[in-house]
Amino acid sequence: MEIQKVPIRKAVTVPLAASLLVFLAPLAHAVPTINAEVQYNVGTISGTDQDGPLTASSGGVDVLAQQQDGYYNNVFYHTYGTAGGNFGSRVSGGGEFDITGVFTYSDTLVNTTSATQQYIFEFDVVAGELAASGYNLAAGEFVQASYNIDISIDTGAGLYTVWSSSAAVQMTDAGGTLSEGGNLLDGATLTSDGSSGYIHYDWDNTMRNVFLGEFASGSSFDFVYTLSASASSNFNPFTESSCEPKDFGEGAGFDFGEVFIDFVETDPRCIGNSAIARSGDPFYFNNFGYNPHTLTISQRAVSTGNVPEPASIALLGLGIVGLVGARRRKS
Repeated sequence: MEIQKVPIRKAVTVPLAASLLVFLAPLAHAVPTINAEVQYNVGTISGTDQDGPLTASSGGVDVLAQQQDGYYNNVFYHTYGTAGGNFGSRVSGGGEFDITGVFTYSDTLVNTTSATQQYIFEFDVVAGELAASGYNLAAGEFVQASYNIDISIDTGAGLYTVWSSSAAVQMTDAGGTLSEGGNLLDGATLTSDGSSGYIHYDWDNTMRNVFLGEFASGSSFDFVYTLSASASSNFNPFTESSCEPKDFGEGAGFDFGEVFIDFVETDPRCIGNSAIARSGDPFYFNNFGYNPHTLTISQRAVSTGNVPEPASIALLGLGIVGLVGARRRKS
């Protein structure tokens, strides 16, 4: 089956995983604000789970839980982070659900030097994955998962994106599709195309340097770094007659109150439709050696004159010596 690759025109504002945030002197900044928030709908249940916003030089935010409506409709999530970094988001679900986990880091940076400075953002995206399973889906039904990373600054004229990365996988009755947008992450690979009802996309640890701009002495800018993971499905297994709870009497099936459930595992529509999106989930990645790396904003002075670098001066000197020697030999 041929996979459709659809470019994403503009990334939605949502985040990434990293570890340690270091500001190199003399870079002045305010105390960062961090926030973790998960919004979910599962079956007939809706809710928001939030920790933060936290404004502190240390400490962290963390939301970790699962929600369930009946047996088939369920979600699990873990969105977390600290003021020093080491953040990520993982969401997953089965049945009929819609969930998004977002971690946000924001700060204000000030150029306290007497010269114009260039600001460089160095960061590492932790390895992650997207996966969607959709078996025997009918027309209009879907199962999907996505991630988005957005790095933005505001110099006073409004927030704008300087770097982004996103991808989404989806299963429908027509098969699997992959959409990619912004900057692709290292090792980004479609490892399963959805022809068997399952599509999988993953990426390796990725390190990047992003130029944020030049800022004059005394000027400042707001910095916002966001990572999100999303998953959803509009398939409700309880609309299928083969998946409905049945009362077979005492001792049969599994006891859910007064009703005993007959799990018809021969019908994959009842149990097989699910999705997951994760980046930086420590319960998963640390077991495989994917440790977060340093995330840094640094500054360097902007040269105002056409002064050659020492290496260039040395090369120029060697060239002059060579010309003089050649001229002497000719004489």
